[in-house]
Amino acid sequence: MRKPKPTLLLTSILVTACGSSGPTELVKHGAILAGVSVDRASIASFASATRQPNGTYVGALQVQPTAGGAAIALDPMGGSASFARGTTLYYLGGVTIAQEGTPPLPRAYGALHAWLPTQPAPVALGALVATSALSQDGSTIAYVDQDAQGEGATASVKAWSAGSCGAAGCGAPITVATGVTASKVALRVSDDGTQVLVGIARGGATPASIVLVSFPAGTMQTLSSAMAARSAMLSRDGATAAWVEGVNELHVAPTATPTTTTTIAVTTAAVPLPIVESAAMIDATHFVVKSKATMMAATSELDQVSAGVTTPLGVTGVQRMNVVAETPSNDVASTRWLFYSTTTAANGQDDLWLLDLQNPTTPPVELATTAAATSASFSDDAGAIHFFDAFDPVTREGDLYTMTLPGGAKTAVATGVRQVAWEPGTEKLLYIAAPDATTGAGALTLWENGASAPVAGLAAIANYQQSRLAPDLYYTSLGGNADDGVWMTDEP
Repeated sequence: MRKPKPTLLLTSILVTACGSSGPTELVKHGAILAGVSVDRASIASFASATRQPNGTYVGALQVQPTAGGAAIALDPMGGSASFARGTTLYYLGGVTIAQEGTPPLPRAYGALHAWLPTQPAPVALGALVATSALSQDGSTIAYVDQDAQGEGATASVKAWSAGSCGAAGCGAPITVATGVTASKVALRVSDDGTQVLVGIARGGATPASIVLVSFPAGTMQTLSSAMAARSAMLSRDGATAAWVEGVNELHVAPTATPTTTTTIAVTTAAVPLPIVESAAMIDATHFVVKSKATMMAATSELDQVSAGVTTPLGVTGVQRMNVVAETPSNDVASTRWLFYSTTTAANGQDDLWLLDLQNPTTPPVELATTAAATSASFSDDAGAIHFFDAFDPVTREGDLYTMTLPGGAKTAVATGVRQVAWEPGTEKLLYIAAPDATTGAGALTLWENGASAPVAGLAAIANYQQSRLAPDLYYTSLGGNADDGVWMTDEP
C-alpha cells in the first residue's frame, strides 16, 4: 500500500484570499481547481493534469492554505478529490481509468487517502478503490476496497471517520465485510457522518446482510442476515435505518437502539402478499415500495406505505426510483417528490419522471427521455429543480432544463452543458456554456428569471465551486493565457 509523504512545492504561489472585491489569482501556472474546504482555509488543485473525456482531471494533486504558503504535493496521479462540506480532503492516488459497464464508461481506480490539515501526512485508507460514499460534512467515508479492477472483483467493505484523528494520529478503518463481490454492495452515510449503513446482497457463497457502523464510538452491528435482506435505507439525519427482507417485509430501526425493530408487512389492494423488490425512504415512517404480484410477473407497481396504510401511486414498470430527502440547504420540503425511470436509452441513460407524493392522483410529469441518473437537483428552498435531457454519459454534457415546483412548466436553459449549480439561497443557475471540446472551458453564465447572460470577464472557465458560507466563487481560468490558474471572485 502506498504511503505518500508530503513534499513542498514552491512553484505555485498563493495569495491571501480572505474576502474579495474582484478576481484574485490563488494558484498560478495553469493550475486546475480540485476543491475548496468548507471553512475556505484549504484549496486543492492540480499543478498539472490530463483532462478526461468526461471533464474530470487526473494529475499532480496538491493542497495549500488559502491564507498563503507553499503547496503540499499529494500524488503525481491524483484524482476524484473532494472535501464535501468539510475540511478533510479525500482523494485517489495512482489513478488508472478502466472502461466498465454496458455501454462501457470510464471509471477511476486508485489508492484512497485522506488529507487533514492537523496531520503531518495523508492517511492511507484503501489500496484499490472506485466506489465510495462520503458524508455531507466530509467527516466519514464508506468505501469498497477491491482486490482487482472490475465490478465482479472480490472486495472488502470499510468505513472510516476523521473523528478518529488526534495528536497521536488517526484510527484505522473499520472493516465491515470481506470476500464480497464489489457490485453487490450498497453504501449509505448520514449527513453528519455518525451512521454508516452497508447493504450486501447475496452472491455466491456470500450471504446477504445489513450492517450498521456508528461513530464516534466505532461500533458495528449486523441488523439483518436474512437470506434476501436488501434495499438498505438510512435517513439523512442518521436516526433511522430500514431495509427489506422476506417476501414483503419492511424493517425499520432507530440507530440509537437498533435492536428495537418495527416490521411493516406490505400489502396492496390487489395482492395480499406482494413480492417487494425494493424500497425508498421518504421519512422514518413512510416509504415508496416497488413490488409485483408474482416472481414471474412482467411489471411492477409503486405504492406509498406506512404502518397499516398502503396508497397506490398508479405507476407501473419502474426501473429505478429515488426520493430526495433534503435540498442542499437541508430543507425537508423535497421529500414530497419521487423521481423514477421506466426505460433506458441505448447509451445507458434512463428517462426521468416526477411524481408529487402529496398529490399522488396528479399525473406524473416526464422530465426527460435521456437523463443523467442523478441529474435532478433542488434549489435550497425546494421551489425549483434543474435537470438534463439528451445526456451523453461519455462527455457528461446534456441539455439543461429547469422547472418550478409544484406545477411549473419545463423551461429550456441551454444545450451542451456539463457543470451547473444553483446559487445558494436563490433560484439562480450558474453554468458553463458551450465548453470547448478539448479544454472544457466555456463562458460562465448566470440564468435568472428565464434569461441567461454571461458573467463579465469569465469567458474561459473550466470548472468552479461556490462557497455556502460566503458569497465567494472559486474557478479555473483556462484561456491559454499567462494568468491561467485558480482564481476567486465575488459570486455573480
